[in-house]
Amino acid sequence: MTEFTSEMPLSMTESLPRKCMHRKLLELVDGEPQLVYVANFGNLGDALIAHATYEFLARHGLKYHVARSTDDVEDACVLVAGGGNLIEGRYTDLSAFLQRCGARNRIILLPHSIVGNADLFRSIVGRAHIFAREAMTYRFLSDIGVPQERVFLADDMAFSLSDELRGAKPTTKRGVLLCLREDVESARPFNCPKSNFDVSKLIIHHWDDPVVAHHASQILLKIVGDYEIVVTDRLHVAIAGALLGCQVKLLPNNYYKNRGVFELSMRGFPNVSFIDFNEIRDLWHPDGSQIP
Repeated sequence: MTEFTSEMPLSMTESLPRKCMHRKLLELVDGEPQLVYVANFGNLGDALIAHATYEFLARHGLKYHVARSTDDVEDACVLVAGGGNLIEGRYTDLSAFLQRCGARNRIILLPHSIVGNADLFRSIVGRAHIFAREAMTYRFLSDIGVPQERVFLADDMAFSLSDELRGAKPTTKRGVLLCLREDVESARPFNCPKSNFDVSKLIIHHWDDPVVAHHASQILLKIVGDYEIVVTDRLHVAIAGALLGCQVKLLPNNYYKNRGVFELSMRGFPNVSFIDFNEIRDLWHPDGSQIP
């Protein structure tokens, strides 16, 4: 059983290569006769990832087909959706796809957080290039034998929306959005206040339609953008808030994803800080109202 922890040792942030993404991805897909994007099933955070991916593909004029993780794909260059689905013992959608189709295709795994599945990655290493979105995943893949030329550090796909969101119209800001997850990835040591709004789970869907992914991502962006301060352990709520100029206080989830992505991609944002749950424990009354 894989042990989960939100701690990220300092050594895991040292001696890392520079981030790469857009240029390297374009190099990897150049000349591919059949390009397939395998979209992830999930919440509004996954919709934001999918929307960013579709925008990237359109911006660079890449022709592609879309598949679900339950589909069979053969003899293609397959872009597997980024995110955090490859967590052994938690989620099986993408690992099942890679087990079934990995040997029959050339695989490009878009920026991901990975826990476990070592045997799976060893089995496809000769046909895969993998983008890790934080240092722990990069080190893990290196430690299990993925060659340096096949694993890269990169920002989560949602960060590629920064230019699109920079021109977003300002809104009249509300106070504080408290968005804490209530699922298996929560590291929250206390009960949720009644005022908690876990916006990410408003819609759970297959994001294999670019138009649907676009509209769903706009729901997330509109809600988050209405607030001046965003307190959350939902990674893509934090990313949306960061890109929209909100004051974001990102909390840990129950493994290294949130802290790792913050260290790699968000530490340079002046409006984003990484905090501990103890720092917000006393900010809300048990009835859900905020303490002044």
